[in-house]
Amino acid sequence: MYYFSQNGETSGPISEADLQARIADGSLLPTVNVWREGMAGWLPYNQVSPAAAPVSAAPGPLRVNVTPVVAAAPLRAQPEYAAAGAVSDGSADVQGSTRLESASSWGMVVVVGLAMFVFIGVLASRPRDLVYANGAMEAVDDADALDADVELKAGVIHLENTSEFPWATTTLSFRSGGSRYTYQLDGIPKDGNVSIPLTDFASTRGSKFASTSPSANPRELSIRVKGHGSATAEIDIAP
Repeated sequence: MYYFSQNGETSGPISEADLQARIADGSLLPTVNVWREGMAGWLPYNQVSPAAAPVSAAPGPLRVNVTPVVAAAPLRAQPEYAAAGAVSDGSADVQGSTRLESASSWGMVVVVGLAMFVFIGVLASRPRDLVYANGAMEAVDDADALDADVELKAGVIHLENTSEFPWATTTLSFRSGGSRYTYQLDGIPKDGNVSIPLTDFASTRGSKFASTSPSANPRELSIRVKGHGSATAEIDIAP
């Protein structure tokens, strides 16, 4: 059974005998575009069947054969063809590919944007560059870096803010005997100092630090200042 396209309209199905009869009486030209199951696309009938009947000696009125803009198989007229999954002319595949490529492009934009956001966040939150000398933290080419002098004397931590800015909420901590002990301050002004007994530091369990020997005293003090990151300072042990 054939489908044929004439003057931009698709008709069928009709048998090959009927198709040849229409060509013979001049209703259709031998070059009319046809399609049948098993064909990959539309073709002129005289290419599909070289033995197509010639135009009658007394042809009817002149007819113009117009090739459809999109020569696609008439899926509505032949549901069995659509169900069988026959080969199409590829127009639907092109549209699907275009949508897929567009979605992929937007996906790449989103991934790159998220990667840049994470990278900027890491840079903003990383600890400042510091060097340690004689128990003091010294900034390296960074006016926003944390600076502090830390000294331990007679069981008391003496801390001076030598940064170029006042500290906001500040958390101090150190490790000893496998536990971490912390102490929180409301803040320290620029050039301000505080003295905190080691026994005021408490573990996560709420127990206070108790020094059983000088070897249990901390050697490093972690300092976290709200809005300025964190750093670790070596503690200068005073005699």
